[in-house]
Amino acid sequence: ELSEDSADPSVPHYPGVYMFGPQEQRMVRITATASNQSKTGGSVGYLLTGGILASSVKASVPSRNAIVQSLNKQPVFYMFFDESVPRATAVGSTSVWQTNNGSVTTSPAELSLVRFRDKSGRREAQSGRREAQIGSQSILGAKQGVMNEDRIDFETEQVRPGVFKVTPSRPLQAGEYGFIQTLQGMKLNGNGASAMRVYDFGISE
Repeated sequence: ELSEDSADPSVPHYPGVYMFGPQEQRMVRITATASNQSKTGGSVGYLLTGGILASSVKASVPSRNAIVQSLNKQPVFYMFFDESVPRATAVGSTSVWQTNNGSVTTSPAELSLVRFRDKSGRREAQSGRREAQIGSQSILGAKQGVMNEDRIDFETEQVRPGVFKVTPSRPLQAGEYGFIQTLQGMKLNGNGASAMRVYDFGISE
């Protein structure tokens, strides 16, 4: 059988991203949030300079706070990819790690860890909204990938085939964060950003 909360990474888990230790001796699976609600910032400068100055592209996630929260400033995550699931217990034909061009994400190196900033406006006063800068565009073209100011380095350790232990390289400040999986193969939308999945979490005071 596949587990959703066993603290032992040697136990087969359903593929996905898990946080270890929000509660002792268990893992909590982080449900992915789809996000393609990107928008550009700095568009006035982009227009006035004929597109020479880059405008930013931001990923927007609905709600002010992630469901999964931790008091640990340097939480440990485990990522279970398809390779970790025994064939006898494999379920379904579609992988949760599948991207839009049919390829499948196979390691944490294909994800980015970012910090989200509260960008709730009047319309989102109740529900809230979070953003992270994920790229830029100019007449020279669109640049994908999380910008340095919002990106956080993390360390990875392969526990066994298809299973990786992931730890932020430094303690995190209280706030909202997420692992971003870009869905390669998507056409750029009008704001110059591709669709993505966000595995979000929060660090509490």
